[in-house]
Amino acid sequence: MKTKLKTPSNAAVNKQTDALVHYGAMCREIAICQRVDEVKSIRDKAMALSVYAKQALNTEAEKQALSIRMRAERRAGEMLRAMKQSGERHGKGQSKVMSETPTLQRLHISRDQSSQWQKLSAVPEKKFETYLRDNPHPTTEGLLLQQEKPEGLQPIDQNLLWIWGRLGEFEQRIFNRPINCDYFPEHMREDIARLIPLVIEWLESFRKEIAK
Repeated sequence: MKTKLKTPSNAAVNKQTDALVHYGAMCREIAICQRVDEVKSIRDKAMALSVYAKQALNTEAEKQALSIRMRAERRAGEMLRAMKQSGERHGKGQSKVMSETPTLQRLHISRDQSSQWQKLSAVPEKKFETYLRDNPHPTTEGLLLQQEKPEGLQPIDQNLLWIWGRLGEFEQRIFNRPINCDYFPEHMREDIARLIPLVIEWLESFRKEIAK
């Protein structure tokens, strides 16, 4: 017999987003982190919080969660740059020289993420803070594209940047990974069955538009 899981109530969702009241404290925690795994843990929690906040239609909490995620990625990039320069494995008291590749594998960080976060850490602080302040849906991808955009070019549509980022995450997190649907709630199965054809149709039209 399959167990049906309950959809999180608004109260449960809002309980998750309440953690964002401590936004300043989380920012300070990121700043003092000394290990990549610590700051990546904050980054991963911020990703989850942004999803909860979006479900709760709490736009301010969602922006705060996205900002925390970007701050964590920037801090991780700073540490990864230092590790790359020294060739040392992160962690207090560990001095054995290691290549960057096994370190990234152990931290579950892809090469693309490592490269992206290191570029983010090189963005001037003033520009970084201005971007977080002025964008309702800040993303690392959006800031880096803005950073690399030659003068005089029209800004890239923010929706397009969001789609690009989500497709990249889908590739990293879903492709070639088994999905167990044994205990999937029936109402979620129905939603997915309804949405998949619509998504396929939309992606195909989007692919044609991009290929022009």
